[in-house]
Amino acid sequence: MHIVSSRFPAAHPDRDLQCQEAIGDAVREVIKMANMRGYGTVEVLDAMDKVIKQLRQANGEDPSPLLR
Repeated sequence: MHIVSSRFPAAHPDRDLQCQEAIGDAVREVIKMANMRGYGTVEVLDAMDKVIKQLRQANGEDPSPLLR
């Protein structure tokens, strides 16, 4: 799984779009791998949504666990 480095500084207005593009292939790969193991695409997207919400909450409480 490959994610390219940002070309923009943190305050750049297009940085969020670039991040979406950078992680898009990795996200599609995770969905594809889950599909190959019997999970449906909507099921995977729902699960990813829940995991992302949990990660966002955990990051708000303590950013360092996301790097472990």
